[in-house]
Amino acid sequence: MVCHDANNGTTYYVNYGNDNYIYDLKDGISTLLIDMEAICLQLLNNELYFVAIRIFTCNLSTGEIKYYDYQLVDFGSGNHIQALFTDGKNVYVVMQTYGQDRL
Repeated sequence: MVCHDANNGTTYYVNYGNDNYIYDLKDGISTLLIDMEAICLQLLNNELYFVAIRIFTCNLSTGEIKYYDYQLVDFGSGNHIQALFTDGKNVYVVMQTYGQDRL
């Protein structure tokens, strides 16, 4: 998963196949941003939303990380994250069992 921020020329990505952590890439230099294994990324209004054990958001100006108290992993019910996406105003999560919900 890759998210590009045209405002600051930075690309955010999950380093799949290696540590699965979140990195930023700017001016050809890749730097570790968040040392948590992630599976999805979405960027909206200078907030990087990502899925690890929970759904998190990282304020890219302050570095503050918050999480949503949102049950993600209930393997018995098939409640698995499939994607995060944005319509430019909100970030949405797509769940295998419950469909789509707005954060």
